Amino acid sequence: FATENNLSTTPTLTLLTPLLSIEALPAAKYRLRLTGAAGVWHRIEASTNLIDWDTLVITNIVSSARTGTLEIIDLSATNLPQRSYRAVALP
Repeated sequence: FATENNLSTTPTLTLLTPLLSIEALPAAKYRLRLTGAAGVWHRIEASTNLIDWDTLVITNIVSSARTGTLEIIDLSATNLPQRSYRAVALP
């Protein structure tokens, strides 16, 4: 049994950005938290059918109060049976 070729490695976790998390609020509103690379512009979009997407906001995440994170509340989600979100990094 030879051990000279065994290597010890530490696994790493790589998160792809932008990362969009969603938190449900009272009155059918949602808080969207976008985390991404500094200096990159992002477009946050919403859809009720995953085919047609509406732009909620276009923003440079670095201009937010919290470094690397931007929070918005989707007030238009009220009274919708379902709503999907996505974040797109702009070139």
